[in-house]
Amino acid sequence: MYQSLLDIGRAHRGYMTVRPGFGLRWEQFAQPSDAREGSLQNVALQRVMCGTAIVMLLAACTSPTGQGGDSSNSTVSPVVTSPASTPETRASTSATAPVQPDGPDSLATVEVVSSTIAYVFTPLTSSRHVVPALLVTTDGARTFRRAVPPTGVGLASPLLRLHFASATVGFAIMGGTGTRTTLLATSDGARTWHAVILPDGRRIVQVAGHGARLYVETSACGSSEPCSDIRVYTATSVAGPWHRVFSKVPTTGSGGTALAGWGDSVWLSLGLGGPAPRTFRSTDAGATYSSAPAAPCLAETAEATSVHVVWNSCAGGMMIGFFRSEDGRPGVNLPMSGAGTGNTFLDALTDDTAVFGTAVGEQAGLYLSTDRGTHFTRLSAIPEVFTNSGHGLDDMAFLTPLVGLAITDGSALRLTTNSGRTWQLVGQPEGS
Repeated sequence: MYQSLLDIGRAHRGYMTVRPGFGLRWEQFAQPSDAREGSLQNVALQRVMCGTAIVMLLAACTSPTGQGGDSSNSTVSPVVTSPASTPETRASTSATAPVQPDGPDSLATVEVVSSTIAYVFTPLTSSRHVVPALLVTTDGARTFRRAVPPTGVGLASPLLRLHFASATVGFAIMGGTGTRTTLLATSDGARTWHAVILPDGRRIVQVAGHGARLYVETSACGSSEPCSDIRVYTATSVAGPWHRVFSKVPTTGSGGTALAGWGDSVWLSLGLGGPAPRTFRSTDAGATYSSAPAAPCLAETAEATSVHVVWNSCAGGMMIGFFRSEDGRPGVNLPMSGAGTGNTFLDALTDDTAVFGTAVGEQAGLYLSTDRGTHFTRLSAIPEVFTNSGHGLDDMAFLTPLVGLAITDGSALRLTTNSGRTWQLVGQPEGS
């Protein structure tokens, strides 16, 4: 999930706020710089929330009812339709940013679990209802099968966040009216979903984790007040039991938060946008921890790629910068940055590898680093079809430096196997 910096007020992948309609679309020839600027807008939204207000306000949600989708095992292979090429030179899986819906829209998202496994959620929304589709690939996007969408997803209960900690275990944060949220989980690869009951009934802010260890953040946010009294719970199964961790961390102040986890390593940033933000890091699932000053970000997403490494996307004003931290050491500022309004994002794939994208100015395009973010090499330009002047882009993420998936407006799924130089449409499994 690349679940993004914002709309600037909405983001996702790592968990910031989530909202569909990012506005990118990468498919054909290089576009003038001003056209490209409108292209990555939606992708960045998913990676890093770009405003203090965004991180501090959480949308509300009521419990969803009913169930959608079906678990047909039919598969489909990608279908090429006029794969126009783009000039040569060109997000996890997801980082986490606090949930922040901006209305009753469900997000469209690509949630990458590994180099071969990814889940794709696309809501087909009309003025009256949502017809959701959830697809999964386990062979590196060669084929997809239809999975069951989170129970009850629709206009009244939008999907705010989708996060998979493994090939079979995943979370869905559902929204609705008021200020409540509902947390659903699957442990069988999205064949069935059930509600998760935490020790407190407060709003779900973020979910994180990779492997057997899961993390959920809750908050006492009001409908129009900054979040406070942050609590983090952990478990080794979606069924629990859930135990509170970081219990002595001073979480009563206001400000944005960021959460990332990989096994027993977990990072919690608090007070973002405030005078003294701090990041708390634990290597024993939150039982004990150390802390250090956090970067002066208005909003931030954190994406762990191992028990040692976390990548941060940092929104400061209208600009977005990126950091990489290893074993608790101060974050290293990466050489790539861009305007939040220009759909700038970083998609960390491994401890050493990351994809950077921006639609702004001379740097517009996709870039790859294989040396821990020290240097980036241009992979491809931004295709016109992914720009706002084309179809627009809702989300985009890479399974490997070569293989990536993108959702364009209208819930069309596109695939690249050559680092974004060309893209092709992916058909839907039968029965969808």
